[in-house]
Amino acid sequence: MNHGNRLFSGLPAESTVARAIQNALPAMSEAQRRFAALVQAEPLRVARLSINDAVSGADVSVATANRFATALGYAGYPEFRADLIRAFEDFFVPVERLKRRQAEKRSAMDIAQAAFAEDLESIGATASSLDSASLEAAVQQIIAARRVFVAGFDLSAHLGGMLAIGLVMTGWGGAVMRRPSPRAVAR
Repeated sequence: MNHGNRLFSGLPAESTVARAIQNALPAMSEAQRRFAALVQAEPLRVARLSINDAVSGADVSVATANRFATALGYAGYPEFRADLIRAFEDFFVPVERLKRRQAEKRSAMDIAQAAFAEDLESIGATASSLDSASLEAAVQQIIAARRVFVAGFDLSAHLGGMLAIGLVMTGWGGAVMRRPSPRAVAR
């Protein structure tokens, strides 16, 4: 797998772990690269699992996962895993904030207005941090693609569905991917 040209991976691009993987990838063994690919593709899953369960997803040994962690500059796998978890803390801040507001017994209108204000602030921060060249490259990749896959998980599933439907309505072939039912997975 070539991850060097990807505009997006499952890891937040600005995270310490993502940068460490990009820097160390050229010197990694094939087994370490397989584990890196798993971390990049499914970082939340890797963060949740024990080292024994995580390595089975990439068909590598526990020793390889430990060598992978040290190649990234960590003392060992536990330090790597802790940093991987920290990479996602920002994603849960809005949820925790909403829970705190609800616990404060604020009115529904107060909670909604505060959420909208935060969303507007976030949109403004995103707009001001856009790099024109990266945005143009992403748009060109989408335009040149024969097929565009959109996946949204948990809280963003409906947004992913809306984007997929929007692409279909503008003439792009595609379909909304849905999570299989537990019964289908068990078969």
